[in-house]
Amino acid sequence: MTDRFQNKWALITGAGSGIGEATTLALAKRGCHVWMVDKDGDRLTALQHALRATGVNTRTSVVDVSDRDAMTALRDEVHADVGPLSILLNNAGYAVIGSAFETTLDQWDKQLGVNLMGVIYGAQLFGPEMAAAAGPASIINIASAAGFTGMPLMSAYSVSKCAVVAYSQSVQAEWEDDTLHVAAICPGFLPTRIGEDGDYAGKFQGEKRQNRVKRIIAKDGRGPDDVAAAIIGAIEKRSLLVHVYGESWQLDIASRLLPSRLLRRLKQRGAAKLGR
Repeated sequence: MTDRFQNKWALITGAGSGIGEATTLALAKRGCHVWMVDKDGDRLTALQHALRATGVNTRTSVVDVSDRDAMTALRDEVHADVGPLSILLNNAGYAVIGSAFETTLDQWDKQLGVNLMGVIYGAQLFGPEMAAAAGPASIINIASAAGFTGMPLMSAYSVSKCAVVAYSQSVQAEWEDDTLHVAAICPGFLPTRIGEDGDYAGKFQGEKRQNRVKRIIAKDGRGPDDVAAAIIGAIEKRSLLVHVYGESWQLDIASRLLPSRLLRRLKQRGAAKLGR
């Protein structure tokens, strides 16, 4: 256990499953107290019970991160109880799969509300006190391999994650000293609940195609623990942009270096796998 985590307070959104749950457990093992936020209270209760053996302090809040008033109330509750955070993990996520024009405006609103505004609310509400407090502080935003270029059949999701990368880089550039560390973590496909808890548009509303998407997302040999380890490493090394799997750095490089026609073909191949 290191001083970077021992007896510090972290707040994690989307803590009830997947990357959020894995990171909660990883931080608790390092002696970090954890405030867990999720829309599913039952998941939070189960995770809090699992953490009892670690001896760390925990709090739970059932909050929709896209609700500004709820996030503001959460900020007030956290600061009144434990003071400024040392670590904020903006992890809560949601995915819409489907073509751009078949994705409804309500789906667009929810996609951007959770994946983008949820990140911005977290950083804007907790960040100033984190930066003003003594000691290092880290804001970790979960982006995606889809955050480097617009992906077909994932337009809403790609827009939200590209924006998370840009927002993270913008905030990073405003803090040149060691006071506040901001990182964007970019995983690729891995088994989480995003396939089950997400949404589908147009032809993807059929069960057969949804099951295919879930199988593609749940790649063998990968898991949330990989991303949790990347998050811990990013905090320790003060990394700014972290590629968790190969497709993340490949898309990052390809989006900047490949001719547009080749990049388009690469993306179309990926879309064909989802759309069969």
